[in-house]
Amino acid sequence: MLSQKTQLTPAIRCRGIDPLTLRGCHCMRTVHPFCNICNVIQNGVAQSMLLQTGRLLESSLNPKEKAEHGIYKAMTNLMPDLEERLLSQLQEHENFCADLIAKGASSARADNTKAIKSNVMDWVTPNGEPLSPPLGGNVPKELRGYIHHWTRKLLAPAGFDWDNESQQEALRSGACIIEGNYWPLFVYKDYKYQPKKPWKGLFRSWILVKGFKHIFTSPTLVDKSVRSATRSSNAENHQMTEVTKSSIAYVAMQIRFRMSSDSTFSQREVLADSETFYESIMEILNWPSEHREIDQLLRWWNR
Repeated sequence: MLSQKTQLTPAIRCRGIDPLTLRGCHCMRTVHPFCNICNVIQNGVAQSMLLQTGRLLESSLNPKEKAEHGIYKAMTNLMPDLEERLLSQLQEHENFCADLIAKGASSARADNTKAIKSNVMDWVTPNGEPLSPPLGGNVPKELRGYIHHWTRKLLAPAGFDWDNESQQEALRSGACIIEGNYWPLFVYKDYKYQPKKPWKGLFRSWILVKGFKHIFTSPTLVDKSVRSATRSSNAENHQMTEVTKSSIAYVAMQIRFRMSSDSTFSQREVLADSETFYESIMEILNWPSEHREIDQLLRWWNR
């Protein structure tokens, strides 16, 4: 998971905001953006007490419980005093802490979505090739997604048959619904997918790099190779030292939403679809059998 120091920097300690809310912002970006924080905390506290007393073995947890407990441990690593506070207080305090973290998580997701709102369309527009119709500026979001020929190509599943006009029309009209567990072409380097080499270029596209820089470092670094920021960044504020699996999945999810024609994250079906997409990425990035390719991917991001 996240490799980082645990203290808040002076820049964010002095804002007068509860540290749990501040950490909730970073937790959402680097641990899990869709988890039920209240359930994670309540179950995590109960399981931790049983594990510490030997009344429960981690190996006895089912896959869902293991995943949730992994989120809880990542949260307590990010917020080192959280578990101590939770174990020494009543259940009402668990709910209070969960609300503070959830407040930060909700705020961060909205801020990130708003921050890259117009930039994504600039990033996906081919250099020197103005799109017709255009995508940037004040073009309504409902004209993006599978409506526009260029975003339709980038959002369509990798390996989609572009010579099949009836399939293209099915996407454009909405007759064909693409679920979140299909990976779009934009997550591949140069937007090229090789069926016989599925890992080649996967999660290495320039638009993902730009999205990561915009969210975690600084918008001023999006088109630069240097890593020094001109202002305090999210990564610096939380002493984040490495690109993580979760942060890659989070950036991909945010860009996918911004390219889509969906108007808001608050719609239940949009949330569910985005969560499916995020989870599908996290699933393969945690496959033991793919550890070699995963390690190479993380080295590429942290080079």
